[in-house]
Amino acid sequence: MNSHERKNRGCHTLCFVQKCSCGAFHLHYRYAMVVLHKQTLFQIMEECYQWEEGSGHKDGRKSSSPLIIMLGIVSLIVPEEDFQLFSKAVNDAVTEELGLPALVGQI
Repeated sequence: MNSHERKNRGCHTLCFVQKCSCGAFHLHYRYAMVVLHKQTLFQIMEECYQWEEGSGHKDGRKSSSPLIIMLGIVSLIVPEEDFQLFSKAVNDAVTEELGLPALVGQI
């Protein structure tokens, strides 16, 4: 479940999620790696959807406020220019965990 994505905007942004053999998920974003449980990963995906709807991306308006996710004492701040990359990595990991590709025949 590697969703490696790179963006060329001054610096290379690396964002992907891997499932560990212990069952946890490792979320890599820029220079940080956070270990998450499945439920937390699902909650992050929900927060991404809420941020996207609340920031006006669907109707063409842009917001300059970043997505801020609090994970215990850790905060991940995802600026607008990285949001699509971050959201896709989380969405791909959740899709894989739920087995959706196998359900629609995309094994």
